[in-house]
Amino acid sequence: MNRKKLFLAAALAASAVSRADTPRKKCIAFGWEFRFITPQQMLANAEKFKDTAIDGVGIYLMATNRAGQAICSAGFTSGPEWDIEAFEDQIPALRKLAETDHFRDSFLKCFDAPRKRIAWQDDAAWARIARNMGVVGRLSRLTGIRGINSDPEDYHRQDQYRRVDGEPPYDELTAIARRRGREVFGPLFREQPEARVLFYWFLTSEKSYFETPDPRAAAREKGDLWPAFADGILDALPPTARIIDGDEHAYSSDYAQRGFHVSACNQRLFAPLLLSPENRAKHALQVQTSFGLYLDMYVNDGGAWYFGPVNGSRVEHFRRNYSDAFKLADEYVWLWGERLPTVHWEGAHVNPSVNTERTWAEALPDLYMPMLALHDADWGLRRRKAALAAAGRLVERSPDTGRFEMECAKNGSILFAETDVSAGDTFAVSLKVRDDGAKAHVSWQDADGNWLWGLGSTWVPFAQPDSDGWRAGEVFVEAPMGARRLAIGLSAGSPEGGVVPVDALHVWKLH
Repeated sequence: MNRKKLFLAAALAASAVSRADTPRKKCIAFGWEFRFITPQQMLANAEKFKDTAIDGVGIYLMATNRAGQAICSAGFTSGPEWDIEAFEDQIPALRKLAETDHFRDSFLKCFDAPRKRIAWQDDAAWARIARNMGVVGRLSRLTGIRGINSDPEDYHRQDQYRRVDGEPPYDELTAIARRRGREVFGPLFREQPEARVLFYWFLTSEKSYFETPDPRAAAREKGDLWPAFADGILDALPPTARIIDGDEHAYSSDYAQRGFHVSACNQRLFAPLLLSPENRAKHALQVQTSFGLYLDMYVNDGGAWYFGPVNGSRVEHFRRNYSDAFKLADEYVWLWGERLPTVHWEGAHVNPSVNTERTWAEALPDLYMPMLALHDADWGLRRRKAALAAAGRLVERSPDTGRFEMECAKNGSILFAETDVSAGDTFAVSLKVRDDGAKAHVSWQDADGNWLWGLGSTWVPFAQPDSDGWRAGEVFVEAPMGARRLAIGLSAGSPEGGVVPVDALHVWKLH
């Protein structure tokens, strides 16, 4: 089998595995607020996270090593030697966090970009980083926190992952960079073979590569060494571990331009072409697609990092973006926030750059409601429906027809249509039928009346008949891109059509 066919086979296998054993999707919160907050302080404030949709947070590790030197996640690659003894007093709290709702899927922050460029031939420096990674791996294993967070972005402009003048030729240097990736991450995976390593960017930092016919050649032209380093990481990656490509570029992705779909395509189809052919199958099986959303864009007053209101609401804009990200991600969606905190922290040293007067949910009312609805669509949207009803804001879109009979053609008929629809709108549809074989589904049309069959229909699940023979059904649906009309189709149990008794037809708009 040639390499192209091997890659395709692996991609298909990965797709089959993901369909058969899809993990529960999770949202992880990262940001400035967590920079100085200890695990013990997180535990003390855990109850405040109960109304959020957060499954874990980014934990900055801070301690003093046996030499009396301060060690910290920030500056991981540039600082002194780490040792596991430095974290002995934090291990109980970290273990407890791994068992606590909203923290059990947290990530330990570690590998970053160096503050001063490290020579690729400097064995001692790379060995120190590798030992530090081993400490993080052991800490992960001892505490049960499998998540590891890496941010190799070049904040200090050191061009660590670019070939510079005076270094060996590119091909020789990529071999060294690949070896360093294997050396640095090998100890992590040996200590924690079930690690989940989330890179804010893994192979997605240079989007321009994906616009070329040969991404690997484009990287070579720029002297980019990161793909080789990533190859080394994959060399060391055991079958039980996962890499998560966070694609931080998704901050500016917008549902209206299908930006998350483009990112997903880049991550799954084009990013693997940056790797050596022998690692592309492993990428298909063990590198997960993910997206970051930048919360500040929904509270900023303008500028480049700004998303305005949709239907008069900036939370609605967030909901539509988060919905695309959540549905397209393999397992994780992550948030980055700078200006505000997630909760009102007590007894914790919050980064002074953060305005602690209000939380994200206070700045963006109902922020977590649409997130919870996606995490558990049935429970979440039922909760949304109940909240709207209690507030007197539940909008009924169907007429008050009461009990009636519907004449259904052989191939079914339109029971109800709603024409005031736009992409991202969500609806609750419920009805009762008195026909054991009757079926109902929700479909969509565009502005010209064309059916959007390629985007699928949603069948209404009906319960067993009650004592009078009525079967109740309810479904929650979201309008796809291009939809302008919702239609409920009804068909009789007989293949020739017939009359179907209908009762309690309701269509409510929830978002």
